[in-house]
Amino acid sequence: MKKTALIATIALTTMICRAQRPMLPIAPAPGPGPTPPIFDRPVVVNGDVIVPADQSANMMETNPAEMETNSFAPTNEFNPPNLPAETNASNPELAAAYALTNRLSVMAPAQVQGVLQVQSGLGSLQEVAESIHEQPSLLVAIQQNPQIQRRVDQVCDHVINLTRGQVAPSRDSVDRISMDLLRACSHTRLPQDHELILAVVINLACNSEKLSAADLDNAVNDGVAILRANGVAPAVCYLFGCDLRSIAIELQPNIGS
Repeated sequence: MKKTALIATIALTTMICRAQRPMLPIAPAPGPGPTPPIFDRPVVVNGDVIVPADQSANMMETNPAEMETNSFAPTNEFNPPNLPAETNASNPELAAAYALTNRLSVMAPAQVQGVLQVQSGLGSLQEVAESIHEQPSLLVAIQQNPQIQRRVDQVCDHVINLTRGQVAPSRDSVDRISMDLLRACSHTRLPQDHELILAVVINLACNSEKLSAADLDNAVNDGVAILRANGVAPAVCYLFGCDLRSIAIELQPNIGS
C-alpha cells in the first residue's frame, strides 16, 4: 500500500513540474518574401518576346567573342574582302595595285570582257608553265611542246583585242610581254586577283593614247609590284615593265619624252 502511494506521489509531482515550465516561442513560418529576378527567362508582352535593356547589356558583355566571330560581312567574287593588314599598311604598293580594279566599274561591258579574257589567258599560261618549271631554256621548251606556243598566241590575241584606239600595239611587242608573263608563271603561281590586276595594267598600256606619263609610270609600277610580291625574279619583273612601256610608246610616241 505504501509502495503504491509513493509511485502515485512521484507521478503527480512530475506532471505538476512539467505544467509549470515556460514554453519556447514558436518561430513563424517563412513568408513568400521578394522573388529574386530571373535573367534567363524572356519577358512576353502580347505574344512578343522582350529583352530588357539591362539584360541585353549583360549579354553583350558576356559574349564578346561570339560577336567578333560574326562581324565579318559575306564576300563574293565581285565584292572582294578587305585587304590584309600587311597589304594596306606595310606594303602600300599592293594597295595601290588593288585600287586599279576599280576601273572595271567604269569600263564598257565589252572592255570588261576583254580584260577578263586576258586574265583567263594568264591562268592558261600558268597551266602549261608548270611543265617547263625545271627546263633551263624557254625557247627549247616551246619547241618541244607546241601547245605552249598556242597558249602564248592566244594571250597575244587577247591583248591586241584590248585596244580601242586607232593604233594597236605591234605583234612583236605583244609577243614579248606574253613570253615574259610565261617566264613569270614558270616560277610562281599567281592568285586570280593578281591575274586580274595584271590584266587591268595591260589594258591601260594598250589604251594609253590619253594616258599621262605619270599615270603610265604608276600603272607599270603596280604591275611590277604584283610580280615582285609573288617572288618573280627581278630580271623578269624588269622585262615586264619594259614591255608595258614599249606598248605605250608605240601608241603614244611622245609619252616617254
